[in-house]
Amino acid sequence: MQQACLGDEFSIDVFCDTESRCLKAIPRTMIQSKGGESIKGMTIKDTELIEHGCRVAEAIGIVGPANIQCFREPDGSLPVTDVNPRFGGAFPLPRAAGSHYPELALALARGECPEPQLDEFREGVYMTRFFSHLTLTEDGDGPLVPFAEELPDRVAADVDG
Repeated sequence: MQQACLGDEFSIDVFCDTESRCLKAIPRTMIQSKGGESIKGMTIKDTELIEHGCRVAEAIGIVGPANIQCFREPDGSLPVTDVNPRFGGAFPLPRAAGSHYPELALALARGECPEPQLDEFREGVYMTRFFSHLTLTEDGDGPLVPFAEELPDRVAADVDG
């Protein structure tokens, strides 16, 4: 039986070295999500969430980036609901807050051993994103071009006013 989480949802973007030592952990709120993806969020300096993200990442043996999702329940527990061992879809938010994850990845690739910088990021950075769709069709010569089906006359008249 799956248990429902009643508290506030958070994501913690972490980055670990080749020994699974957590170098960065940036918690963010989940102001709005759709289908498990963050649509709106804000970075927060929450020591408990930073430490929790590190513990989870190190226990699992994460190397490189990961996104840890959890809830803060009314009893104070932090049940983990998902761990994605990759840059998450909301990666632009921790990047804008000063995560330096790409630089950390390059340092590891060069054989360097960066030190953890857990509190070195900007709190209060917001992100919102939206989904957009573009329909394409072949133009007859092979390339794809934007496609919009023509509206029936009655609908076009309603749109035009």
